[in-house]
Amino acid sequence: MLALQTTDAQSSCRHSISSCRWETKFARLVRRYGVAKLARDLQVDPTAIYQWVRGSVSPRPDRAMTIIILLQPLGRLKLEDIYRHRFAVQREIRLDN
Repeated sequence: MLALQTTDAQSSCRHSISSCRWETKFARLVRRYGVAKLARDLQVDPTAIYQWVRGSVSPRPDRAMTIIILLQPLGRLKLEDIYRHRFAVQREIRLDN
C-alpha cells in the first residue's frame, strides 16, 4: 500500500511541478505553519520562504535551526529534511524536462 501511495504522489508530481514542491516534509510543515507567519517569525520577506520551497535556494544554517524550532510543534523536522527538499525539487524539475 505504501509503495502505491508513493507512486501516486510521484505521478502527480509529473503533472505539476509547483504542487510537487509542497510534498516534502519541509514544505508540508511550512504550509501548515503558514508562509506569512513563518516569514514574520524569522524576520524575512515571504518571498524568501517561497524561494526555499521553490528550491531556488536553501535557508542559511542559522535560519534552518530556527525553522526547526518554530515548526517543532507541528512535526519533527531535521536539517537534512530542509536541505534535501531543494535537491528533491530540482530532481523533479530535471526529470520533467
